[in-house]
Amino acid sequence: MKNDNTKNVKRKDKKGRVLCTGETQQPDGRYRYSYTVNGKQKSFYSWRLEKTDRLPTGKRECVSLREQELEIQKLINANVNANNMTVEQLVENYLKIRKSSVKRSTAKNHKYALKLLKKNPAFCKKKIVDIQITDAKNFFIDFAENGATYSNLLMVKGIVFPAFRNAYEDRLIMTNPMAFSFSKLIKGTLGETPSLTEEQMNKFLDFIKNDSLLGRYYSPIYILFHTGLRISELCGLVLQDVDF
Repeated sequence: MKNDNTKNVKRKDKKGRVLCTGETQQPDGRYRYSYTVNGKQKSFYSWRLEKTDRLPTGKRECVSLREQELEIQKLINANVNANNMTVEQLVENYLKIRKSSVKRSTAKNHKYALKLLKKNPAFCKKKIVDIQITDAKNFFIDFAENGATYSNLLMVKGIVFPAFRNAYEDRLIMTNPMAFSFSKLIKGTLGETPSLTEEQMNKFLDFIKNDSLLGRYYSPIYILFHTGLRISELCGLVLQDVDF
């Protein structure tokens, strides 16, 4: 009876080098690497097996097969790790990295922003690989319509946007769901801030003027109402700036 030892024979290329699992060399000398992702077989090719291989005459410059294999493996590993990562976990990981490089006040703001983010568990507990741009937009729109201030919206944006950008750059996700204009989205959601009527303004000024504690601030508040100056402009105002 003849022994079949073909399974133990290692495949080699035309230079006698042992080929790894998934690697083959075609009759024309080109190398191919085949792999499976989500049940689908995919392949890529190169005229060089190693980075140091000389490119065959007349062939276009290309990345070696094994360099491509490393990149693909990184992507596959990242996707495996990201498959179960939630938005909350992604942001927490991002803040852990940032914590050592930000001021204490900034870290405190980040902590508060994370607390605000967690108030929406439907979004927080969702896997990052499942988040679409529509999901992200709806989250911020709902957040705004439920009474969030613009400053709170900016605080949450300040931790969610960079966290997803990093995830995209690290190839944990194939697309960045935060790739939209936040200012344009929120501008139409918050609406206009109502102004005081003239009657309300006069009542407020009368209260300030007649209050024993706040009366000292009557003049600057009066100026603010009647000129529209910003606080910083008022603080820098000197007599030489006034033309009666």
